[in-house]
Amino acid sequence: MKKTENQENKNKITRAVLWGLFVFYCGVLVWMLYLSRDYRGGYTLSEYISSFSNFIPFKTVVHYAKIAATGSLEFIGLFLWNIMGNLVMLLPLGAVLPCLFKRIDRFWKVVITVTVTVILIELAQLILRVGVIDVDDLILNLSGAMIGYAILKIPPLARALRAIGALPPRQEKTAKKAEKKEDKTEERQYANK
Repeated sequence: MKKTENQENKNKITRAVLWGLFVFYCGVLVWMLYLSRDYRGGYTLSEYISSFSNFIPFKTVVHYAKIAATGSLEFIGLFLWNIMGNLVMLLPLGAVLPCLFKRIDRFWKVVITVTVTVILIELAQLILRVGVIDVDDLILNLSGAMIGYAILKIPPLARALRAIGALPPRQEKTAKKAEKKEDKTEERQYANK
């Protein structure tokens, strides 16, 4: 009983820390995506879309790659900042969603959640007239989140996170144990008849 109580307390503390980190992370994202950017309020919606958007996949990535290929350290830095920044920006989201939300426990659920999140981010940038609306952001942000999810699934890390209560116990193992226990109970009942 005491061991279970200690584990529950550890789980509560772990979840509280995760929530604190998640709120901090969301605050950093809001600052990076909206508050630190220049407001372009002088544009109508159609002017803003035509001037500050890209709907062609990999157009921005290829553009940055071409200017980085010139060999200029400044352009290489710009390429890395754009590409790596967009990859890393939502990497934590792919890792933290399954830890905080029991319903977002599968790869496809993380993909859907992150896709909707990125679309909402891009729409907010459009409405607020900050940043650039770019399909490459969606591709890179989603790729980064999937890397975060994949890191979370590395067996030793997943075991460690389960041990401290950051991840729920594996569903399939729990279900199999319950099934075996049920089978054994049925066998005993049948044997006692």
